[in-house]
Amino acid sequence: MDLIAELEAEQVAALGAEIPDFKA
Repeated sequence: MDLIAELEAEQVAALGAEIPDFKA
């Protein structure tokens, strides 16, 4: 996984933590 993809994954995880419905 390249750096950009890793950062995007972290952002998605952060949004998922704030908005549980987003991850589901």
